[in-house]
Amino acid sequence: MERDLGASRAAATGALTIDMGIATLAALPVGRAAGPLGASLLYLLLGGYRPVFWTLAGALVVVGAVVAVAASEARKPAAAPGA
Repeated sequence: MERDLGASRAAATGALTIDMGIATLAALPVGRAAGPLGASLLYLLLGGYRPVFWTLAGALVVVGAVVAVAASEARKPAAAPGA
């Protein structure tokens, strides 16, 4: 990456750190602004609070299952090269 960008590793790390700091500071106001809008859109699209709740609960279960599968795959020993 240093060669591709023509920047030192310290400069790239500093730029990433500044970028993450800006993203952290922007997260709270952006989240507070987008939260009610997203909730309202879900309410309108699904027709009530109960379908919104079950949709979000189902999404949470799916994400949990994906994380569990990924964690179990990460724990498997790597195959030997040429085996």
